[in-house]
Amino acid sequence: MGDRASFQQRFILALISLLTLVSILTVHISVNAVQPSAVLITNSYNFANRGLGVRREGGVRLEAVSNGKTQLKVFRDVLIVEGDKRSWAALVHVLGQKPLQYGGFIMKTLAGSTPSQYWFSCRAKGNFLMAWRQGGKDRACGEGLRLLYRGDQAKSSLKSNFKEITQVKTPLLIAQEALDEITIVPGTQSTLIQTVDSGASLTIKVITGTIQVTSTKFSQSQLLQKNQQYNYSQNQITSFDADSAWQSQEVKDFLQDQQWITPDTPKALSESIRNQLQSYRSETSATASEKPQITEIQQAILDTHNQLRAEVGTPPLSWSGELASYAQEWANQLSRENGFRHRDGGSSGAGENLTAGSSITQMLDMWASEKDDYNPSTNTCRQGRVCGHYTQMVWRSTTEIGCGIASHKTYGNVMVCNYRPPGNYIGQRPY
Repeated sequence: MGDRASFQQRFILALISLLTLVSILTVHISVNAVQPSAVLITNSYNFANRGLGVRREGGVRLEAVSNGKTQLKVFRDVLIVEGDKRSWAALVHVLGQKPLQYGGFIMKTLAGSTPSQYWFSCRAKGNFLMAWRQGGKDRACGEGLRLLYRGDQAKSSLKSNFKEITQVKTPLLIAQEALDEITIVPGTQSTLIQTVDSGASLTIKVITGTIQVTSTKFSQSQLLQKNQQYNYSQNQITSFDADSAWQSQEVKDFLQDQQWITPDTPKALSESIRNQLQSYRSETSATASEKPQITEIQQAILDTHNQLRAEVGTPPLSWSGELASYAQEWANQLSRENGFRHRDGGSSGAGENLTAGSSITQMLDMWASEKDDYNPSTNTCRQGRVCGHYTQMVWRSTTEIGCGIASHKTYGNVMVCNYRPPGNYIGQRPY
């Protein structure tokens, strides 16, 4: 009798959990006129025949993606992009079915170490580049993209099936309760933003346009403009170099027609997308002509940092002329006095790495080699070793770098690099 009662209790709990789950998931089913009627996956990269699939109506089985043909049409349809740092997908939000009409919103998942997911309609989790065309009510997701975030508390993925639910295990329900929801609403002008979810923090960058950010966690909304980024985990707005973002390979790839248009794409849809991409490319060209180019040495320093960051999944840094001038000032001072010490006063709120050597390569290699002396499982350096230069290079919340180099009587050269925001906070992990 005890076993039978236990089974009945488990069954009742499972049924309650399932009904609760269904009620949670059906709250968002209604789609108003400015939301997409479909999300068309126009292009994708699926490494080694894996890493990309569509789960229909919350089911378990993954459906293969067909470029330019696969669509998401109901709320519980979800595109899943494997976190293999290779797979990605481009999504076009369309209005109407016959014929398809461009909804003025395109987004591309960015390669990362954790999976990215997109739910119909206008709900996403992961790393993305996304753009809204200029306009108002006729834009798909114009009333907001809901960005889901779990942060450090994430201990299970959003994977579930009916068997798990009937066994009184409801990871999907738990996940729904654990999620924060951040709503991004674009302004009336053309908008291009990037979202970076490192797991430990979530950053939203405005490359052009304006957005309003609201969330379930913080009561006050935030208004962001070009050159501003919002760190959701810290509820803080800081500046970054949006002009450098225009020149990044991620944005350049995003603005290519072939990312969005296939031979099967309807002509009217193709022309609308092409016109929007061209307007962004024109802005990119104007930005590039106005922006001074960094030197080969500065580019080499930046590339070394971003390569190390890519290895651990932290977003790339941009070069700051302001920080470079600040670093050069201190490098010149050390050269004059033949000294080797950090600047007093904590570098005015910027992090600082200092090294010396006979060449740029040697100096960068000294910092990069500390990777072998850092133990990510314990977040410590090997006994008797230094690894703080490396951890600052890859620190997840740092977005800008600027460096200066000067000759040095004793060591040949001295190099100072400043970082903003700074890293190496005690008790925190670099990535």
